[in-house]
Formats: sequence, C-alpha cells, structure tokens
Amino acid sequence: MLAPAAAARLARVPPGLDLVFTLALAGEAMVSGLTGYGWIEWPDEASHLVIPLLSAPVIYHLLVRLSATSPPEAAAGARAYLGAGIATGAGVLALGALWELVEWGADRGLGTGYSQGYEDTLSDLRADALAAALGGVLVAAWLRRQRKRAERSAASPHLNYQEAA
Repeated sequence: MLAPAAAARLARVPPGLDLVFTLALAGEAMVSGLTGYGWIEWPDEASHLVIPLLSAPVIYHLLVRLSATSPPEAAAGARAYLGAGIATGAGVLALGALWELVEWGADRGLGTGYSQGYEDTLSDLRADALAAALGGVLVAAWLRRQRKRAERSAASPHLNYQEAA
C-alpha cells in the first residue's frame, strides 16, 4: 500500500484527495488482514470499486506530470475534459489489469491464493472497469467545474475577496 500512497504524493494530488486515498488504502490493508483471519466479511468487489475509483484523481495528476494530458488550468472545452476523462479511465483500467497479473504471478510463483479463479478475475476486472469509467467521468466533471470557477473569479474579482486574503 506504500507505493500507491507515495504515488499520490509524487503526483501532487490536492491534499484532501491525498488524505481520502491514503485512508482508503489503509482501510483496505486493515480489512484485508482481518478478512484473512475470518474476522470480517468484506466483498472483494468493494475493494475493486473503491480503490480504483479513488485512484482516478491520482492517475489524472500522474498523467499531467508526464505531460500525457492537459493540466487543470489548460483544460478548456468538452474535448479537453473528454480526453482527460478517457485517459484517466484507461489508466485506472490498466492498473486494474496489472493488479490481476500480479495476483496471477504471485499464485504461480509463490503459491499464494490471491487469484481465486477465472470468475474472481473477471468480476474484479468488471468492478475495475466500472470504477475506471466513473473515475474518468468524475475527473472530467471536476475539470469542467474548475474551469467554470476560474472563469467566474476572473469575471468578478470583487466577489473573490477571501482568496485574495
């Protein structure tokens, strides 16, 4: 869980998103440990929905740092929002597929039981795909909202006295 949390910081994700993402990772680590001991019944699909969904802003910011998509201040118009959303969703889905390969590799090389079979892998990928699509939509909506907020601030600077202070 350290690598994804560090990635959020390296991507310079806004602090609130960083906190929520890191708390979700910590919660997943704790629940996974307790589930392994049989103390908590936690659906695997929930993890494959929540963590990938919360990783979407991290993926977006990493893509911005790599100059693979427009930064928030440069994203303007439906094409920019759509492109950023699609790139983000594709990144989230790619990470989900990579994780399934890691599970398979650990099972084959180390004899673990992470991948619980074909049905489990497909249901995990289905949940990852849904989270990727939702994450892409949320990133696109966030970019649009950021742009509208910037336009309102530029149009009426006298209403923006709190940011000036």
